[in-house]
Order: sequence, then structure tokens, then C-alpha cells
Amino acid sequence: MSRLVTRLIEAGILPKTGAFSRHLLVTRSDDSSEQYRLGIVDQLRSAGVPTEAFFERSDLGTQLKYADKKGFGFAVILKPGSTRTIELRDLTLRQQHPVSEAELLARLVAA
Repeated sequence: MSRLVTRLIEAGILPKTGAFSRHLLVTRSDDSSEQYRLGIVDQLRSAGVPTEAFFERSDLGTQLKYADKKGFGFAVILKPGSTRTIELRDLTLRQQHPVSEAELLARLVAA
């Protein structure tokens, strides 16, 4: 379904902003945090947050450009390593804030 919506946005049939601006991209940092990252994706989807996981091995800048091009409202950035630091980036305001796993969903619902 998210691929269909992406194609409709690209074709100009659906707006890039508005109702779809809450779509969220979970970025990829390293292989060691992949299970944790996919767990966050599952939690967000279960809570009704339209979420896409980035699977290609690319640097963070490339991933954020992809998110911006596709019209995502937010990106979840997981810092590499065992600390499991989460940054929530508002792609519209270009602001980024550290959040706990518990805060993540609350901030997205409030956005």
C-alpha cells in the first residue's frame, strides 16, 4: 500500500503535504541495530503511524534526501552502536530532537 501511495504522490495525484506529511521513514544505520530498528517499525505501524523502513545501505544524507523527495514528514534516526539513541527529525521544520522509545510515539501523535 505504501508503494502505491508513493507512486500516486510522485504522479501528482495525491498531495506531497497535508494528510500524508505524518508519514515516517526509519533510517538505517548499521547491521547491529537491525532487529531493534525493525521492532520500532512494527510498533509504529501497530499504532497506526504510516511507516517505511529504509533498507538500502546508504549514508544518512542520502536517506534524508529520499525522505524529503517522497514527502515524508518525519524521519527516525537510530544512531549506530549499542546505545540505541533515537533522534526524531521533523523534515518540514528541519529540526531534530533526541527522544526515548516511549516518547517517540507520543511526539508523532501530537505532531
